[in-house]
Amino acid sequence: EICACLVGSEMCIRDRYTMDKERKIAFYTLVKDMWANNADGLEGLIPFYEIKEVFNYIDGRKRRSLKLKSNKACSLESFSMKQDSKDSSILITGLFKSAAYKYRPPYWDTETDEERESPKKQTEGEKEKTHFAIKITNDEVFLLVEVNGNGVSVNNIISYLNQFTREYLKKKKKTKNFTVEYTKIARDNFISELEKLKRATSIDVFFNKSLLGSRALQFSERTSAIQDQVKLTLKAERNKSAKEVGIDIFNRLNRQKKNNAQEVSKIRIYGKNENDKDTFIDTTFMEKIGPIKVSINESTGQVQTMEIYRFLKSLILPL
Repeated sequence: EICACLVGSEMCIRDRYTMDKERKIAFYTLVKDMWANNADGLEGLIPFYEIKEVFNYIDGRKRRSLKLKSNKACSLESFSMKQDSKDSSILITGLFKSAAYKYRPPYWDTETDEERESPKKQTEGEKEKTHFAIKITNDEVFLLVEVNGNGVSVNNIISYLNQFTREYLKKKKKTKNFTVEYTKIARDNFISELEKLKRATSIDVFFNKSLLGSRALQFSERTSAIQDQVKLTLKAERNKSAKEVGIDIFNRLNRQKKNNAQEVSKIRIYGKNENDKDTFIDTTFMEKIGPIKVSINESTGQVQTMEIYRFLKSLILPL
């Protein structure tokens, strides 16, 4: 976007997005926490694949806002959905808009020291944008969210999804037997996230199938019909924790990365969080991702949407 202004007798055209603002990106997965004794017979945390249908349902609604706590509201403003022809994964990029309402103090002019009554209505507020990207694979529903302190949080997004999932299922005459939740993907702080778990119940270790025929496992080398990535699941004894085993495997993963080895590709550890709810942590993003700098519109102070989308895609597409 550009703006034009007169300088003397000449027209000056400049880019409105000349200033930068730092934004952080948070990493999650979207899951369904299945209720006990549900009709589908599913247990624990299941990827929230229905996100596609729920978004399409929201897109067809004239009113799609949800009032949150503390006189705040949010709405799914826009999104795009595209399927990858190579691996059939689905990429969704979009943004939520939000605003705090019922807050309309007088306007104060810091240059003249004058005040005037705010023209806002009680139901109006300054619009904030929060960008996100979702990638749906055969095994996961990844969620990347722009961290905007004045925008929506991941908890706000989860509340929003639960509300409209309930409406969508009701329209389809289906019973809601789960709660939409998020799980955190640990990055540089995997060990600290592991230590926060009350108990580690099981560990999934992902490695290349070539390890099956290694001297360590002495498995048959006839693995052409096996997928490249193999998953080994280790379960803790009843009422015991597998935290120490998880730390050992994580340290091995770090050592092999330093030696450029390609044995273990990632680790996922399931357990109970401080609220005794099912959760898991994952080493998919082990590198530290620092804040990004995004251009802002000088007249509104809002970040440039396409810049954030490009950055989000660069992080989520390789998954």
